[in-house]
Amino acid sequence: MSMNDSTMAKSRHTRADWFANSRLKLRHLTVLLAIERTRSFGRAAAELHTSQPAISKALREIEAAAGLPLFERRPEGACPTVAGTSLLHYAREVFGTLERAGSDLESIAGERAGSLTLGCNFSSAGQVVPDALLLLKRANPLLSVRLEEGTLEMLMPHLRSRKLDIVVARWPRGHDVADLEEHLLFEQAMCVICAPNHPLTREKTVTWKALAAWPWIFPPEGSPVREDLEEMFRRQRVRPREAGIDCASIFANSILIRELRAIAICPYANAKHFVSEKLVAILPVKLPSVFGPNSVITFREREMTRAMRDFIECLKKITRKKTSRRN
Repeated sequence: MSMNDSTMAKSRHTRADWFANSRLKLRHLTVLLAIERTRSFGRAAAELHTSQPAISKALREIEAAAGLPLFERRPEGACPTVAGTSLLHYAREVFGTLERAGSDLESIAGERAGSLTLGCNFSSAGQVVPDALLLLKRANPLLSVRLEEGTLEMLMPHLRSRKLDIVVARWPRGHDVADLEEHLLFEQAMCVICAPNHPLTREKTVTWKALAAWPWIFPPEGSPVREDLEEMFRRQRVRPREAGIDCASIFANSILIRELRAIAICPYANAKHFVSEKLVAILPVKLPSVFGPNSVITFREREMTRAMRDFIECLKKITRKKTSRRN
C-alpha cells in the first residue's frame, strides 16, 4: 500500500503513541486479523459482514497511523509485511487479553469462581492432567475450565496470545523460549505398543532390529517425543520402517496399529487402560532414558492467577502420589 512521504514522516515522529492519537478502534485490529486469515479483502469483508471498500478504508486508516504498509498484494493473496506481522502479533494478544478480562469480570460478578484455560499435549502428560483437574474441581466446584489438546506448534501461539493460561507438555527444545517460564513436574514413563494379536507379542524378548522391521506410527514432526524417539533409534543403530502416518493420539493409534500391524509409542499411564480393554499390548522393550521431563509452561510476563497456582499445586500432588506408588 502506498502513501505519501509527508504522511510517513509525520507518523514516524508519533509512532510511540500512535494508537492513542490515531483514534483507532478494536474494529481496525479485527480487520487486520480477518485479512490475515482470508488473504483476501473480499473474503475478509464477507467474514465481517461488511463491504470491500470498508475493509480497504479501515486498512488505510491503520496504515496511516502506523506510518508503514501492513499488507502487500501478491499472487497468493494479501500478505502481511514485516510491520504487519508484528502488529498482528499484538492484535492477537489484545484479543486474548480481552477474553481473559471477560472471564475475570464474570468471576467478580459472582457468576463463576474463576476460570482456567489449559493446553495439554496428552501424548506427554498422560492421565496426570485429568487427575489434577478432578482434584482442582473438588476444591473449587464453580471454577470454569477449558481444556485444549494439541501439539506444541498449536499450543504455543495460544499461550503467547493469552488464550491459554498454562501449557502442560515437554519443554519445547529448539523453540524460542525467552518469554516462557518452565515449572518442572515429573518424568513420564514411556512404552512401546502394538495390537494384542501382533506377532511380536508371542516373543519373550523383542530386539530393536525386530521392532524396526515393522511399520512405525511416529508422533508429529517437531514434537519433543518425536525427536527423542528418533534419537533412540540412532543410538540403537537401526532405521525403522515408517507407516506414513504421524499421530500422537492413543485413541487413534489403538485402531491404526491394529489395521496396519504397526508399532507406536505412548506414555505408560495412557497405555494401561487400553491394555485392560484389550485394545493394545505393551511390548517387553526397555527404553533408553532419552525422553525429557514434562513441565508446566507459562508466559513469563503474565501474572499468575489463583486458579493457575492452584492447578500447579494439584499437578504436584498428583505427580508425588504417582511417584510414591511406583516406589
